[in-house]
Amino acid sequence: MSTAQGAQSGHSILLSAKTQTATEPLTTEKVWDLDPLELNPHRQNWLLNRDVRAEGLKADYRQGHYGVILAQVVSLTRVYTRAPGPWYQEISTFSCQREPNAWFSTAEGTQIAGEAAAKHWDELLSDKLQKLTLQLNRVNESKEEKALMEGRRLFAEWLDGLEVEWQAEGKHQARLAEWKSYRTTCLSGKPVTAVKKIQPAQSLALRGQEIFDPVPPTGSEQIFARLPARRWNGLYTIRLSMDVGGKRLNGQFLLDSGSLHSLISPDFLAGQGIPPEALVLKGLHAQKVKWAEGSAVARAIGGYTLSLGNQEIPFKDLLMTETELFIPPQFVSTCCDGVLGIDFLRQYAVEFRAGPPVEIILWPRAGFHHEAARPWTEVSTTSTGDLISAACIADTGSLASKAAPPVVGARWDTGSEYALEVHATQFEKARKTPWTLTCGSQKIATRIDASPQDKNGLRFSHGKIANVGMPILGRGDTTLDLSHGRIWFTEKTLQTRIYRNESGLGVRFKYESDQGDRILQVVSIAPKSSAALFAKQTGIKVGTRLTQVDSKPIEELDLWNINQRLAGAFGTAVKLEWDVGTRHTTKLGKVVKNPILKNGVLSLAAGNVGELK
Repeated sequence: MSTAQGAQSGHSILLSAKTQTATEPLTTEKVWDLDPLELNPHRQNWLLNRDVRAEGLKADYRQGHYGVILAQVVSLTRVYTRAPGPWYQEISTFSCQREPNAWFSTAEGTQIAGEAAAKHWDELLSDKLQKLTLQLNRVNESKEEKALMEGRRLFAEWLDGLEVEWQAEGKHQARLAEWKSYRTTCLSGKPVTAVKKIQPAQSLALRGQEIFDPVPPTGSEQIFARLPARRWNGLYTIRLSMDVGGKRLNGQFLLDSGSLHSLISPDFLAGQGIPPEALVLKGLHAQKVKWAEGSAVARAIGGYTLSLGNQEIPFKDLLMTETELFIPPQFVSTCCDGVLGIDFLRQYAVEFRAGPPVEIILWPRAGFHHEAARPWTEVSTTSTGDLISAACIADTGSLASKAAPPVVGARWDTGSEYALEVHATQFEKARKTPWTLTCGSQKIATRIDASPQDKNGLRFSHGKIANVGMPILGRGDTTLDLSHGRIWFTEKTLQTRIYRNESGLGVRFKYESDQGDRILQVVSIAPKSSAALFAKQTGIKVGTRLTQVDSKPIEELDLWNINQRLAGAFGTAVKLEWDVGTRHTTKLGKVVKNPILKNGVLSLAAGNVGELK
């Protein structure tokens, strides 16, 4: 039992700290239930449940004012560990490596880590007890009730500070103690099987799905919300409602796993009659954020509630910065009013459904799982909010294995319009070679056209791994289940081709004039293509103005929608309508201009129908 003596009053605060071993085994569900700040519950084999209380807090009258006295701080720590299972390995397989990795753990080492963590927590409490004493001794209020309120506030603030230090160092120190035990056993001369040093990606791939809690044979049934979605260049947005001062605002919010924070545009607020500055929380520093468009400076806001449909959601972490990403003429309208980042996506299991209809399904994260037969890959969340799968490898296969070595590790990015981004050096070595993405034993996509990572505007720090975007994730139904460390696919999704416009017909939106209409024009026709044959048969040419695509007016379409159709995503033929001139007629003495329209069906040749990438 520790004590800390007050500098002014001479009063000592006692510290009573006890540690118990929990009888209930730890599970992934239990981890994020007891420790919501844990980024990767599925990888945590031990956990401390820390209960700290202030006992005997009372007001102390001192010469015309009130201070406070605290009798003792009582701490009860319970150490939870996972039951024996395949997530543990045998010490005989340890390779004696110096630095801890993310995957090796034994049952004995986990117990050591839990005990070391509990010891570190007790030492932290003891070390900081003097600080609490000094803070309480400064309480000086005119009324007894105010003194007690200030004492409780200072205690809560002290605990918050302890939590910050614990999160920064406690788990790390426990892992070092655990790893030291492995190294001691390995170097002590005890028999240890010689193990070839392998990379974490290979290790996770070899262990496969064994490191996770088993998945029940049938999937979850309860849905939190089914939301109509819209796709912008392949990315997903949903409509979110915001209530401010009795006024409801409705906006389109981008789902962006590349952003750690959720954001809202000040222009959106101002356009709805809400002064943005009125919502800014005073006394908080602006912070730098990264999202699909790049980097920005954002400020925290308050005084609002959020709803999805008619359901209010307990989410209060919006930061304010400009979030415009898509603008006309290539898009029908402007987007986006805000961004929903990792801080939002972690609250649910989020299923992207390519449709039709295009939807976002939000599942309650507690106990969530799809059916056991559905394919999935492991994903972990870094402290910067990046979604990383260490067991994934992107390579060019035997076609260019010497020129472009495999890229180990993948970052999943629902805010990226590119299928696969690799380091510029690797991109140059295999510029014209298709790539393959494999996670463990599961082939995710083949014949992928890679893009170089933007060295100047790179929005993440993992330049040596591959960035995987929505052309791969958005081919079909994909679920981000971050609370359980899984990205779920369907067999159909993994077998769906990545479409690109290979018809030979290049189109582009433009404005007819500064004040004119948004029009769609043919800008290129590739020789020896389906489009070239179509042009020869119909007379369509560069500069031709298209008016409909598959019977849909171009006023309702974005360029991405049109290119998907020209890639064969909706069939092996595309019906086009175009303007070939103007017919002048006279009606009631006035000359009326009427467009002369022609239509035809562009047949997409077998080799041009969005080949499997």
